[in-house]
Amino acid sequence: MARPRPPVLQVAATAAAVLAGLAACRGAAAGGAGRHLEQVATYAVTAGKVAFAADGDRWYADQYPDTVIYEGDVEVGRLALGAMAGDDQLFALTAGHGVAVGARIFDAQGRVAFEAFGYAQRYGRFAGVDAQAISADGDLVLLQAQNHPSACLCDKGVPYHDDGAVILVDRHGEAEPTSRILIDGPHRDRYRLAIGAERLVVADGAAAQLWPRDGHGDPTSATLGVAPTSLAWTPDGARLIVASEDTIVIHAGDALAEEARWDLDGELKALAVRPDGAALAAVTFDRDLALAGGRMAAEAPGLMGAASGCELVIYDLAGKALARTPLPRAPYAVAWSPDGRELLVSMPDATSSQVARYRLGR
Repeated sequence: MARPRPPVLQVAATAAAVLAGLAACRGAAAGGAGRHLEQVATYAVTAGKVAFAADGDRWYADQYPDTVIYEGDVEVGRLALGAMAGDDQLFALTAGHGVAVGARIFDAQGRVAFEAFGYAQRYGRFAGVDAQAISADGDLVLLQAQNHPSACLCDKGVPYHDDGAVILVDRHGEAEPTSRILIDGPHRDRYRLAIGAERLVVADGAAAQLWPRDGHGDPTSATLGVAPTSLAWTPDGARLIVASEDTIVIHAGDALAEEARWDLDGELKALAVRPDGAALAAVTFDRDLALAGGRMAAEAPGLMGAASGCELVIYDLAGKALARTPLPRAPYAVAWSPDGRELLVSMPDATSSQVARYRLGR
C-alpha cells in the first residue's frame, strides 16, 4: 500500500472552508524551562518525516514518493521509493550502515539492501505489510504482514480470510535473511512494534507481548500505561517510551513497571528519543478554530483555521521540561542529530512548508 502524503491540518467544518492558512500557529509562548533552544536554520523544504544523516550535517526529507538528501537547503541525493513505500519511519542506521526508509533499508551506497513487502510475500499468503520496526543497526526487522482481498496470495482452494502474522527477520551476518513467526493468526488492527537492545515488543492497544531480541522463547505479557500511538526503547533497552496523543508513560525493568507519567499541553504529533537515552523531544499542537466576524467556518469565506500552542519541548525521563520553544506552524515530525545537540522539525502545509533546525543550549 502506498504511504500517505504528510497531512495538512483540517479544522474547518466543511471542505469549502479549508483554505491556505490551515497550519499557521498562534498563541504559542516560550518559557518555563531551564535550557535554551536556538533556531539556527530554516529550510524552505516540504517534508513529512525528517532525519539527520550519520555525519550530523546532511539530512533526509521524506518527499513522497522519494526521500531527498540535503546539505543545508541544497539537494545532494535522492532515494527512489516508488509506490510500495510502507510505514513512514525514517532514520540513519548506526555505524554508517545506511538508512531505513519506510519498509526499505538502503545501504551506504544508496542501494536497496532489504525490502519488506517482497519479503512478506515470500510466505505465499501475505500480500502486504501493515507495520514494521527496524533495529538501530538494521540487522533486525519486525513485520506485521497481512492478506488483502485485492491481492490475495492464499493457497489455491483456501477461501480468503484475514489471517496475518508478526515476523522477525534477522539480516545479521547472513547472505540470505532468516525469519521467525512470533504471532500467527487473525488480526485486523495495526500493532505497534519496537526493537530494543535486549527485547522486542508488540503492542495491541495497551496489551503488550515481549520476546528476547532474537525472538526465541515464549513471550511475556505486560500492560502499558496507555494504548500507544508511539512506541520506542531507549538505546540501552532499559526503558520503554509509550505515548498516546496526550500522555507519555515511561516503563522500566523486566516487568515494564510504570516509572513516570505526564500529560502534554497539546496533542502529540511526534516523539524522538535522544541518542543518549536521557531525554525526549516532543512536538505538539492544540487544535483551535478561528472565527471571522462571529461566523462559523462554513459561512466565512477567507476564514483561517489555526493550530495554536504549537511547541517543541525537551523532557527528561521524569517528565520535567528541560527546554521549550514555540513553533510557527503545525509540526509533523522531529529528529535528533547523532550527537544529541540539534533537532530537525518538519512543518508541512499547503502554502509555505518549512523544516527548522534547532540547537539545544546549556
